[in-house]
Amino acid sequence: MTPTETVHAFFDAYSKADLDASFALFHPEVHHTADSYNTVSRFCGTWDGLDALRSRVHDIIEHWSFETFAPVKVVAQGDDVAVKVHAVGVERHTGQRIEMNTALFFTVQDGRIVAVDEIFDSALIERAMEHPAA
Repeated sequence: MTPTETVHAFFDAYSKADLDASFALFHPEVHHTADSYNTVSRFCGTWDGLDALRSRVHDIIEHWSFETFAPVKVVAQGDDVAVKVHAVGVERHTGQRIEMNTALFFTVQDGRIVAVDEIFDSALIERAMEHPAA
């Protein structure tokens, strides 16, 4: 698979809630950052290795139900694939619904995702987690 095909396969599996197929696309020593400059949000930071990534994804799923998490625009150059993602989700404990665009930057080598950097509106997520829906 090309890097772009690998990233599309990830989104396809993730959209079907097929976590096993999603995780199979990652290298065992994957490096993942999500708004790593933010030291407040539990969903921001750095994770190294597939087990750490699995733990993060399960933490997200515990709190969020996504109606949509889909690529809107994909740009690739060599091993690097940048994706603008449209996300719509509901926080499971507060019932708050959010809609936002995020950016994910993948590095793919030999058909496996070796790194992914994620940028999103962490303040929007934190507000949705703190305030119950009306």
